[in-house]
This record gives sequence, structure tokens and C-alpha cells, in this order.
Amino acid sequence: MEDTKTHILKISLKLFLRKNFKEVTMQEIVQETGLSKGAFYHYFDSKENVFEDVVKYFYENQIISNYNSYPNNSLKNFYTAYVNQFQQNAQNIGETNPLIFMIDAIKRLPNFRNLYDKITSEELSFWKSAVKNAKENGEITTLIPNIAVARMFIAIGDGILLRCTLNPSSSEELIKEMKTTFNHLYSLLVSYAEASIASGNSK
Repeated sequence: MEDTKTHILKISLKLFLRKNFKEVTMQEIVQETGLSKGAFYHYFDSKENVFEDVVKYFYENQIISNYNSYPNNSLKNFYTAYVNQFQQNAQNIGETNPLIFMIDAIKRLPNFRNLYDKITSEELSFWKSAVKNAKENGEITTLIPNIAVARMFIAIGDGILLRCTLNPSSSEELIKEMKTTFNHLYSLLVSYAEASIASGNSK
């Protein structure tokens, strides 16, 4: 059973993703949590404090925990899990606006840049690990550095997220596009491996 603070953060996250910071009120947050004012104010005494912890919760407990759950023994398995998770999240995009949420965080949290840099660095490390393992087990063979391959996949994902946010009605097609693009990039890496093996066998 989740603790009271986590319950508050989950409810507040939904509100801040649905509306911008100014539109959400403390009264609304308290009401949605189902707590008494006394119980709620035991944990938070202002909307600013709630928002700061919500942003940390979103990035550290949702984004990174997702990456931790992806299998990294195979690059294909890793990006397939990423696409599947993205598809689950996209079902709510029509009712949320992650871009507004991020803009509010940039404007209102002085340390948000440090948090964002930390999260993106960890995100990159997960992709690099999957690429490294794929090279070591012979799944792919390429002279392109691990970090560069990782950044290609991340750039594709970020681009699709932006387009889904701007046009939620097209999210289903955009997710198909992401999967297809990931598969094409993966095929290029695998083709390089197959060509290298064929070249070695012909010598």
C-alpha cells in the first residue's frame, strides 16, 4: 500500500499534467486526494512545494524506473520495451500536456536544469548499456561509438514525443512511425554486422 505522500504526488501529477501551474489550486489538489486539510498540510504547505516534489517524482520515479525495467541483454528487446511503454503513456497524452509541465518546471524551479541534466544523463547511460551489450554479444557490429548510437535512438523518441504532444490525435500513427524508424536503424546496424561476418568468411 502506497504512503500518503506518494498518493498526494500521484494525484497532483495528474492535475499538473492536465492543466498548467496557475490553473491548479491547492483546494483542488486537497479535494482530489480525498484528504482533510490537516492531513494534507502535514506534508505540504504550499502549491510551490507540491509542484517541486511532483516534478522530482515524475522524473526520478516514473521515467527512470521505466528504464530500469527494460531488458538490456538485447538492443532490439530494449527499444521494443521502450516503444511499448511509450504506447501506454501515449494513451493519456490527449488529456495531458508534458511540454507545458516542463515549461512550468523550467520557470518555477531554479534547480530544474540540474535535475533534467541528471535524468537525461541516466537515460543516455541505459541506452549506451544496451548498445554495448548488443556489440559484445554480436547482435550488432558497428564502428559508430556507443554514445552516438544511443543518441540516435533518443533523438527519434524525443521527436515523436514532441509531435504526439502537439497533435495527440495522431499518436497511434506516430508510434508506428517510431517503431518503424527504430527497426530501420536497427537493421542498418545488423546489416553492418552481417556484412562484416561475410567479409571475414571470404578471406
